[in-house]
Amino acid sequence: EIGIEEVLESECVTIIEWANRFPDVLPADHLSLEFSQVEGSSDQRRIVAVATGERSLCWLTSVIENIG
Repeated sequence: EIGIEEVLESECVTIIEWANRFPDVLPADHLSLEFSQVEGSSDQRRIVAVATGERSLCWLTSVIENIG
């Protein structure tokens, strides 16, 4: 069985719901996504992305450049 630490140390993308509940486990360089409902709309969401280091910033920049 593999633990969360081993998963986070790998080169893969790992998505963790409610990661803010255990911030000590997250690597220093990670991408944080916050989803919220758009005011006045029941079916639209706003996503705020925060890169916390060089690697996550490069990944986020690449995603933004390729959206379209």
